[in-house]
Amino acid sequence: MVNTKMKENIEIRPLQALTGEHSLTLVFPKKFALDLGIGNADFLRCYIDGTQLIVEKANSQCRGDMVL
Repeated sequence: MVNTKMKENIEIRPLQALTGEHSLTLVFPKKFALDLGIGNADFLRCYIDGTQLIVEKANSQCRGDMVL
């Protein structure tokens, strides 16, 4: 069950484009990025939890193509 506070922050967005063979582009509200302190060149951690896609700002180092 989604609590009332979370429902206030929900926005519906379409996937924008297929990028290459392994990626989709997801555009989310600028307010979300500002609230989380996400900016250009930041890394994001993406993972699946049940039926949810979780996207978090990565606060760690990047080594090659891996974020640790």
